[in-house]
Amino acid sequence: MSANRPGLSHVDKIQTPPSAKKNPAVGRPARYGLAGVKAWFWPNADRRERWVRAQLAQLPAGSKLLDVGAGEQPYRRYCPQVRYFAQDSGEYRPGTQGLQIAGWQYGRLDYRGNAWEISEKKAFFDALLCTEVLEHIPYPNETLIEFGRLLKPGGTLLLTVPYAALPHMQPQFFFSGFSQEYFRYFLTQAGFAVEEISSNGTTGDYLFQEVVRLGLELPLWARALYWPAMLPPLALLKLLALVRPQAKKLVFGYHIRARKKGVLPPPDRREKPRKRP
Repeated sequence: MSANRPGLSHVDKIQTPPSAKKNPAVGRPARYGLAGVKAWFWPNADRRERWVRAQLAQLPAGSKLLDVGAGEQPYRRYCPQVRYFAQDSGEYRPGTQGLQIAGWQYGRLDYRGNAWEISEKKAFFDALLCTEVLEHIPYPNETLIEFGRLLKPGGTLLLTVPYAALPHMQPQFFFSGFSQEYFRYFLTQAGFAVEEISSNGTTGDYLFQEVVRLGLELPLWARALYWPAMLPPLALLKLLALVRPQAKKLVFGYHIRARKKGVLPPPDRREKPRKRP
């Protein structure tokens, strides 16, 4: 992303952070230790995090970034050059049935409430991040429209979404996934120009991870039978992921970058920032 793109740098005087240029490790896969083992068996999360980190590192210094559905705010530390704002419904509680995360703890939230009606003036943010959240929102179409309202013209929208997800983080789980066509249509309707829609993983990656997941769900006596029988298929699926990277009919999800259309008005005609309590 260019630091002098229309609608941002010439008004807000924000610059591409040196970290985006000096850190070649941003976006590299985990290869060693426990992180490497986890990335091998659970490539979904590893690839998603690498993509998000690489995108955040490119945000110009001084940008106002809103993390929608921030939860425990795992990405806050990856963008120290921006002004980070966090939003979440705040409805999950540790130990809740279906949550699947016993020690869930929210960070400090700047906005608490629904993602489709965030209490902030229009065109306030330079960038917006929403990762693995849209499936937990009952009104995704309205939420994309709200994103368009909140972003400045020329602002960046970063989304990650599932394509075929099992129920999780319940009871706020409404959609198993979204197609590329959904975002090409509804982002355009919401005033965005889609710059990237990339697949997270391949068919081989997806099937490999789900075979592993199924084994972990079995009782102990069944695992003793399951794992020896599944080792050859697992090896074939991992080989498929390596030799057929173009096989993407069934994937974990999509990584999406879009740009808010339009040009910022002159500084003297912009709305004044709303005071925070």
